[in-house]
Amino acid sequence: MGWRKPEIPRDADFDGKEEDWNGRSFYWLSVTSVFGKPIGLEDAYSKIIMAPSKEGIQLLLNPRVLFQPGAFSSKVMIEIERPDNYSAQVVTTDTGKVFSSEAIGEASQIKKVVDRMTQKVTNDGYVVQGVYHWYLTDAPWSLNKASRTVVFIRI
Repeated sequence: MGWRKPEIPRDADFDGKEEDWNGRSFYWLSVTSVFGKPIGLEDAYSKIIMAPSKEGIQLLLNPRVLFQPGAFSSKVMIEIERPDNYSAQVVTTDTGKVFSSEAIGEASQIKKVVDRMTQKVTNDGYVVQGVYHWYLTDAPWSLNKASRTVVFIRI
């Protein structure tokens, strides 16, 4: 299957938005990373699309496929219907507030957006619970300098 680009209108605006993620469920797989850059992300995307169905878990119609960066181990997550049965690979958010912003370009642009958003929510008295990337076009380390990424900060 390879890289799965979401079906998002080009004019969709995620910049400066707030969403309620209370009770959203995600199926996740671990990905080896080197200082936040995943190794084999495309392969992980292929697996994450198929893995939930093997456990009888339903994907949403047009699920978000998120990347949660980590220094040496990261997560690839796909949005699913809340499962009836327990799975160690499922996480359901218990805090609902998520802020989003867009980054255009390479990985350094994503870092700037994450730093700016983290500073803002911290100044507003919140604690960052998670940072997630949603690659709408290509991964930011690809040769496409116009890569479009939505950054989510969960508080």
